[in-house]
Amino acid sequence: MRSLLAGVFILSTNIFAVDVQTSGFGNVIVTSSDSDVLGFRNDVSANDGVFDGDFSFKPHSNLGVQLDVNFNSHWDLVTQWTLMDQEEDNFNGYTRLAFLRYIPSEKWSFRLGRTAFNLFEMSEYRDVGIAYSWAKAPTEVYGLIPNRYIDGVDVNYSMELGSFPVSVFAFLGESEAEVTSRSDDPVEFKNLRGIGVGGYFGDITIFIRHTEGDVDKNNQSTQNVVDLLDSLIPFWPEAEQLSYQIDFAQHDIRYTSLYLQYSWDAWSLKAEFAEIDSSSLIIEDLKNGYVNVSYQFNNHSFYWIGSFTDSPPYQFEGSAPNDPVVDQALIFVAEVSTFFRSNQISQSIGWRWDIKENLAFKLQVQRTHIDEAGNGLWDADGVLRYTLPKQTINSLSTGLSFSF
Repeated sequence: MRSLLAGVFILSTNIFAVDVQTSGFGNVIVTSSDSDVLGFRNDVSANDGVFDGDFSFKPHSNLGVQLDVNFNSHWDLVTQWTLMDQEEDNFNGYTRLAFLRYIPSEKWSFRLGRTAFNLFEMSEYRDVGIAYSWAKAPTEVYGLIPNRYIDGVDVNYSMELGSFPVSVFAFLGESEAEVTSRSDDPVEFKNLRGIGVGGYFGDITIFIRHTEGDVDKNNQSTQNVVDLLDSLIPFWPEAEQLSYQIDFAQHDIRYTSLYLQYSWDAWSLKAEFAEIDSSSLIIEDLKNGYVNVSYQFNNHSFYWIGSFTDSPPYQFEGSAPNDPVVDQALIFVAEVSTFFRSNQISQSIGWRWDIKENLAFKLQVQRTHIDEAGNGLWDADGVLRYTLPKQTINSLSTGLSFSF
């Protein structure tokens, strides 16, 4: 990944720069929650949840700077760095964008380097709070995949369908993301390939996206369980199949999403639905989505969000010998298999006040109902996830979003 980024900068030095523009964005958002069992997290990469009595700026606060270098009408270079709470506290982790773009015509564009991971509708501005009304994006959709970028190449083709603009895009590359462990290395994804199509049809927007890829290696926590199961194969043959199902590095992963938007008068209706699936027990047929209704009144936006996740609960269906080591292994398997299983429904109401063109105040209150062992989006703070009962949690996020 780092060699690819270096190559982008080397290529860019061979082209004479004629125009340089800088811009930035930020969020100062405080979050509170009322559970002492499960802590609120912005996504599954966060180690520290927000529990009852906590007031934390970590989940949603950030500061970003972007540099746009326009060489001519065909070439430009875009770089972006974002400071936020994350485990990879270095230059590579802060670098969100670093790509060289070639635009040979009005219809075609090609990018090489680090780009936003085009899984969601908000992929390009996921952390740019001034670009959307909410104090926080729906965790049920945006919290399960913490990857902010992909290193590779993409192509976009734009055309007119009648009088409506339509685009088709595809990408190839690799990515990495932290997954809740202070000691584990990031999970690396390889052979990522994605396609998408969408357009703007008057007041209606539609986009469909599909991505597939492979896990390059497990994080250490999962690998420890795989190694333990492998050691049990001589006297527990079924452990071999269970080890294979847990070994994420031997399976592919698929992500498909649909985004819809309809705007009329001062109203806006948005919806995004997705399915994440793999042949592994780690991620198994997880469906998620949200519906958002917003009303604009002068400098104020009022909104409601309903969001959900749905995945089958893990259940061991094999047979196992009566042995304390095997019993311990089954506990580890249940815990690893529950990490990405999320079953919850949230409702939020919120308000955005545009104080100035580049400054907005936001307030959002959320109530979440979490099913038994469906708490993958939350920080369990050392408690075994698969043992936790149903929960109802209230949370609040409020603060400022700005650009400069």
